[in-house]
Amino acid sequence: MSGLIGVWFLLFALGSMGLLCSSIFLDSGRSTAFAAVLVLGQYITLKVGQLTESVSWVKQFSMFNYLNYNTIIELGYLPTDELIIVTAVGVITLLVALYIFQRRELAY
Repeated sequence: MSGLIGVWFLLFALGSMGLLCSSIFLDSGRSTAFAAVLVLGQYITLKVGQLTESVSWVKQFSMFNYLNYNTIIELGYLPTDELIIVTAVGVITLLVALYIFQRRELAY
């Protein structure tokens, strides 16, 4: 059950990033493309960080590094430090997206 909660928080953070992209660009094509590049870039960053020990520090910049489902199952509980990081990223990007959206003049 805690693994599903971790995945939910991870998806919340990634969705908030997508909402931020949408409020910045106000164009569905560009915002979807940028959000996809952002998610794919984080996945590639994780995989590059897992290649060798010399570049393992790069993993810290990927959301996929936190709240890993297998790690949660092995530990038997939800790591609170990773939960705080993912939740903070999600809430901050959501608040920035709402702020940017409110500042826009939506004149058609």
